[in-house]
Amino acid sequence: MNSMSVSAMSMNDQITISMASIPEREAGMLRVVETLLPYCDNFDVCLNGYPNIQYDVLTDPKVNVLRADWGARGKFYASRRTPGYHITVDDDLIYPTDYVATLIRGLEKYKRRAVVGIQGSFIVQGQGSLISLYHQNDLSQDIPVHMLGTGTMAYHTDSFNVDINALSEGKIDDQVAIMAGEAQVPMITLAHPGNWLVEDPDLALRKPLRRNLDYLEMARKRMVSRIWTFLPMPE
Repeated sequence: MNSMSVSAMSMNDQITISMASIPEREAGMLRVVETLLPYCDNFDVCLNGYPNIQYDVLTDPKVNVLRADWGARGKFYASRRTPGYHITVDDDLIYPTDYVATLIRGLEKYKRRAVVGIQGSFIVQGQGSLISLYHQNDLSQDIPVHMLGTGTMAYHTDSFNVDINALSEGKIDDQVAIMAGEAQVPMITLAHPGNWLVEDPDLALRKPLRRNLDYLEMARKRMVSRIWTFLPMPE
């Protein structure tokens, strides 16, 4: 497949991919950039706690590197710099080569008025617990959800954007979902075949940013305190 965006017609056609990574997942970070770089105009990478090492793939002119300890929030460190399509990814997932095209088709299907993704969750009201549609499972139709995993998510700045300064330290999936709800932008899990997108089993449990118990409890309290509703899916 050829790059979708080598000759973007306008700034609003540009595709920006962004990721936050930790040194324990260096191999995954490099694989994700190498896999998805041909399909974007900009690739923003936040290297949390990385040593000052140069990586050849990160010297590509499309790649923007920030070395900072912003955790998962680093996915959005440059989100307001470039309008257009924004796709956020994780360093412990293995992405298919048609991943970017699939998410952009989903955004266009809903006229850019939704946030779309592959792994979504329903939040059990008053409990802060989740019922998840995992990316390894087959999903035969698009389904509205309360929350999307930010490692499998895309939006267009015509209708939504994320300000890193509005994100608290720790887990960010629920915070982004709250922002989308306040902006009246629905979240939708796109139909996909099972195991089209998978976790790298060697990396998924390596010092994950998302499994700090204090941050998990903070996220649970946020989810319990909020009334979650489904927004209408754009026609």
